[in-house]
Amino acid sequence: MYSSISRKKREQGQGLVEYSLILVLVGLIVIAALMILGPRYWKCL
Repeated sequence: MYSSISRKKREQGQGLVEYSLILVLVGLIVIAALMILGPRYWKCL
């Protein structure tokens, strides 16, 4: 019984870490895109 509870907590923690890593990756992609495309976009306006 305790092992199943422990396993659920580990899986939940693992899911949280994976979700956090995905958010960080998306954030880095957005920042990189803004740094590359930002100056071009503002010149067009």
